Amino acid sequence: MIRKALVISAIVYIAVSAAQIFERPSTAPEGILICSALVAAASFYYVSEKEKLRAIEGAALWGAVSLFVLYGILKYAGVL
Repeated sequence: MIRKALVISAIVYIAVSAAQIFERPSTAPEGILICSALVAAASFYYVSEKEKLRAIEGAALWGAVSLFVLYGILKYAGVL
């Protein structure tokens, strides 16, 4: 059930992102990046091996935390 809900929500968000790209072409790079990330995230849940899935989820979680910390450091330093 969660897998289906994730795929359906990813499809809806991709459609919204595509509509935004058509309305504002300047958002195309961001929209393409978001769409590819959503496709990758939704496809990870169809991995049959639970240990491999757990490793991928852990890497994605720590990647997100690292990017948030990097953003905070750059914002504090005045770069952004």
